[in-house]
Amino acid sequence: MPRQGTKKALMPGAMSLFRGKVRAPVSITLTPDHHAKVERATKRLFLTRSDLIGLLIDRYADTVKI
Repeated sequence: MPRQGTKKALMPGAMSLFRGKVRAPVSITLTPDHHAKVERATKRLFLTRSDLIGLLIDRYADTVKI
């Protein structure tokens, strides 16, 4: 009989694109329209919200102008 707690638990949810990421709390405020866009994009791309936002930062952070 196997000992309790010896089986490696599977990680829930989708596999992250950024496996070595450092978890640091970030709070952002989005409009309802932004939430809908994020939700559609995560479903379309099969990504987590965190990965989607990370990809957007990688792609656009250095080019945004106000």
